[in-house]
Amino acid sequence: EPARGPAQNIAAIVIVHDGRIIAERYADGFGPETPLHSWSVAKSLTHALFGVLARDQRLDVNSPARVPAWLAADDPRASVTPDMLLRQVAGHPFGDENSGFDRASQMLFLARDTAGEAESARFTPQGARWSYSDANYQILSGILRREIGGPEAFRDFATRELFAPLGMRDVTIEFDAAGTPMGAGLVWASARDWARLGWLYANDGTIGQRRILPEGWSEHARAPTPGAAFGYGAGFWTNVGDSAGARRRRAWGAPEGSFFANGNFGQTILIAPRERLV
Repeated sequence: EPARGPAQNIAAIVIVHDGRIIAERYADGFGPETPLHSWSVAKSLTHALFGVLARDQRLDVNSPARVPAWLAADDPRASVTPDMLLRQVAGHPFGDENSGFDRASQMLFLARDTAGEAESARFTPQGARWSYSDANYQILSGILRREIGGPEAFRDFATRELFAPLGMRDVTIEFDAAGTPMGAGLVWASARDWARLGWLYANDGTIGQRRILPEGWSEHARAPTPGAAFGYGAGFWTNVGDSAGARRRRAWGAPEGSFFANGNFGQTILIAPRERLV
């Protein structure tokens, strides 16, 4: 914290180069094992879990999502793909005002079944513009629940396929009352564990000789989504491309080719593959 303010309220910083921690610092009351709230950094974790399923050919992110509520032949939502949801271009109307009165906030904090609440919205994906919303990621979380199982099965899967290979030891995923993981924003992990997730993406989805994510999944994450003026990829924000946001962040010093997870109140995992830096 600066000696004379204003307060930055920074809880933890971890810097990884070439797979090694080269610097870290913690605020009073925080340490290497303290779980830190993700907010929307959880969306990047959701992208990783879809990568595991894509690696095992359990789903194709470019094929229709097959949400049960959308399967009627005349339902325009039947054409929505996981990739459209990951990139926030499905046309979902909830938005992301975070006012407490908006539908996305009410879905997160009042709905027993968050995925069902998000899936119930009527919309058409044709010609949809980019629109950031937690609803997209609770629909994705519902897809994960149906594919993997309820809380216990989901925790086992995430630990076996992602957390344990990465060495992520201090992770807590929250679930709603219907057993859907809160993949839009309610995951807790230590700063080191969040850095480990970043290093997986910096290293093209591999840890040592083991491939955790499909080849090119990191590129999928940082590839710019057309029409996303702030510079959004898939589950990550991107400093690649010609969006106003990407150009501005590069001008501020963001490395070429970098991308980042981002959560409310300032959580950030900046990934710079060329520099081997997280």
